Amino acid sequence: MKYLPLLFFLFFTEPLLAQTADNTNRLNETNVYYQTFKQYLNYVQIKEGRKIDTIYIEDEYRMTDSLLLQSGATKFIKLKFESIPAYFKNNKILTLYRLFPLRYADGEFSVSFNPYAVSYNKKKRNVNYAYGITYKVTFKFQDNKFVFQRVEVFGI
Repeated sequence: MKYLPLLFFLFFTEPLLAQTADNTNRLNETNVYYQTFKQYLNYVQIKEGRKIDTIYIEDEYRMTDSLLLQSGATKFIKLKFESIPAYFKNNKILTLYRLFPLRYADGEFSVSFNPYAVSYNKKKRNVNYAYGITYKVTFKFQDNKFVFQRVEVFGI
């Protein structure tokens, strides 16, 4: 009985003391998945000297349902697996981005993704995938927001 006030105190003050890093579901520019693609676009423009006008993202509801659909001149288009063959009625090849969940390690948050080539064989009705590179965008969590640190590239 003498611990009851202490339990109430801990229960009600815990949210005030906890770190709030949940901006994965915000539909604004602070969304960490949006920030990941924004930093990737900056990286590609600076390191490779090219601009990407459209990014096709594999539609994964938990991560992409609150993703803004444009960053500057670049559009983000979410594709469900079932709609990939329909895309190929007007196109021959597709670069599709597979996004992975937010991770935390060594005091840093990171989001990884794979751009991969997708082709469709109309005669055999099969979809072919070719992976090659993984990008990892790393952030620190400071002042209740994600602060960009670096982009790392792994693979071919």
